[in-house]
Amino acid sequence: MPRFEKSEGVITDTKTGFQWYSETKKFSGNHYEAEKWVKALSDGGGWRLPTVKELREIYIKNGKNGLDPVFEMTGWWVWSSEIIEGCAGLFTFDSGNVYWLDRANTYADGRLFAITE
Repeated sequence: MPRFEKSEGVITDTKTGFQWYSETKKFSGNHYEAEKWVKALSDGGGWRLPTVKELREIYIKNGKNGLDPVFEMTGWWVWSSEIIEGCAGLFTFDSGNVYWLDRANTYADGRLFAITE
């Protein structure tokens, strides 16, 4: 059985039981816009931005883009839910690194992920 199964736009991680929603187009925006997107997506559905730990869980050090092909990755980074002193964690799938960046700054060529249990 594959680790990730996609059905109706939701990717289920068979190892952890988490469900992932992945915006398929590139995202250029700030953390506040990412929070607005996930809030609109949630509307009673329980979606939230993933933690750094959860993003590390799906990162695959494979020399390509760091994700299983089921995620159809087109951007290199994803905002996390974690905030430290006004900076949000930005996880990069090309290297597996986390950068703590100003939540109000806009960054290009990212993606938006949401997670639910």
